[in-house]
Amino acid sequence: MLMKIMPFLDLATCFIVFLHVTFGMFTATTVMYGAVYLIIKGLIFSLSKDFASMVDLFCGMCILLIVFAGLSFSLLNIFIFLWLLQKSIFGIMA
Repeated sequence: MLMKIMPFLDLATCFIVFLHVTFGMFTATTVMYGAVYLIIKGLIFSLSKDFASMVDLFCGMCILLIVFAGLSFSLLNIFIFLWLLQKSIFGIMA
């Protein structure tokens, strides 16, 4: 059951980060919840040496940098958005 919910949480995190970076629509606290979710999920599933989980961990850390450093729209943000978007779509379709 949890594996069916995670793609939707990834998709929500994807759009929250995108809307925060481009339009400033969400608070830093809301974005940090998404980053913490990705970091925890990445840590748990990285134990099985899963590459996608390691990238999730990296994305979560980068999102924290985006929030704390106030990074605006950059190539890193595009990578995070596209990674989470494609992973969410494939997870929902599976």
